Amino acid sequence: AGHIFSSICFFISLVMFNSIKYPEDKWIYRIAAILALIIGFVPNEQVEPLDACYIRENTSIALNYIHLGAAIVFFILLAYLSYFRFTMSGSPDLSDEKIKRNKIYKICGLIMILSMVVILIYWIWSPIGWERFKPIFLGETIMLVAFSIAWLVKGQYWVKDPLA
Repeated sequence: AGHIFSSICFFISLVMFNSIKYPEDKWIYRIAAILALIIGFVPNEQVEPLDACYIRENTSIALNYIHLGAAIVFFILLAYLSYFRFTMSGSPDLSDEKIKRNKIYKICGLIMILSMVVILIYWIWSPIGWERFKPIFLGETIMLVAFSIAWLVKGQYWVKDPLA
């Protein structure tokens, strides 16, 4: 699953570099794209290599912090895009479809923030029994799925606006 996760990070990076519809968001997308590449290329440190999310082994604490920092900023940017940028509108009058889409964007943003909080709780306190659920990997996966849903709605693959 780690190789699949890294591949998804590479794909997200490629998409983010090439699909900037709004010029004012260009730098947010570019930074997120670079961070996605760092997450994929700089593996996190793993005690059990079979559980690792990496394309090569990492035994460096410094690389682990680079991976961690990139992941934190990357997921914060995705939550920001979903909750704040995707909900923006050029018109004061919102269609019913835009109102529905805004709800989806905000729910996806909140899911990403909640996932980050759960990961933070696990990382700080490591509650007994949580490790069997792989909370960091699960939380990152949930955040990617939430952003993917928001992205598909933003691209109007779901909840299309007939006036747009």
